[in-house]
Amino acid sequence: MIGILEDADQKGLDNKDYDGARWPERLKTLQSSSTATESALIKFDVALTVSAIRYGLDLHLGKVNPKVLHKDSIRTVHKHDPGEYPLEKRGGRTKRKGGLAPIEPSYPRYQRTLLVLQKYMQMEKEEVADPLPQ
Repeated sequence: MIGILEDADQKGLDNKDYDGARWPERLKTLQSSSTATESALIKFDVALTVSAIRYGLDLHLGKVNPKVLHKDSIRTVHKHDPGEYPLEKRGGRTKRKGGLAPIEPSYPRYQRTLLVLQKYMQMEKEEVADPLPQ
C-alpha cells in the first residue's frame, strides 16, 4: 500500500496528499527495534489507514466535486465505502499492481487520460532544457 501511495502521481494525484515522502522515514523508524513501541506501531497504522482512505476516495470519486464546477450538474456519485475494499476483498493485503483497480473509474476516457499522463511524464523525464541565452 505504501508503494501505491508513493506512486499516486501515476494516477494524476499528488502523493503529498497521502504522505508520499514521509513513508520511507516512517518505515525506517519502525524497523529500528529501539523505537518500535506499541505506540509507534499504532501511530503508523493510523497514518497508513488515513492515507489509504484518502487515496481510495480521491481515486474513486476524484478531488473536485462536479457540482462545484457545474452548478446544474445532475451526475450522481457512486456510493463507495472507503474501508471496505482493500481489507475485505484482499484479506488484509492490497496488491501493488491492480489491487485497487475495482475502485478506479472504469470510463474509457479515464483510461485514455492515464495513458496520456504516462506519455507526458515520460516526455518530462526525457526533456533537455534549452540553455539560457548569454
